[in-house]
Amino acid sequence: MAIRKKGRRPARPSKKKAEQAVETLLLWAGEDPRREGLIDTPRRVAAAYKDWFSGYSEDPVAILQRTFEEVEGYDSCGISRSNLTANITWHRSSVLLMSDIYRTTRS
Repeated sequence: MAIRKKGRRPARPSKKKAEQAVETLLLWAGEDPRREGLIDTPRRVAAAYKDWFSGYSEDPVAILQRTFEEVEGYDSCGISRSNLTANITWHRSSVLLMSDIYRTTRS
């Protein structure tokens, strides 16, 4: 695989090409993409990747500027130890969820 030089970004492949890539991977793994349980898999995988990478098109500054008016009874925000949970979704991709933020109430 050649290393991409700095400069223009490669063109974004179409949804159809992404789905064809998933079909290719299924064939490579020895599966039949036309099998009943896999017929819709290329569409589902492409949709999952679109969702997973959707944050790249969002403005993090705008998201972090969001404030909440309902803060009565709380005077600080803290960080607890990480609670790491692994969840295997219907398409067998691992999703890691972390809950780190908690609020403390006023004394």
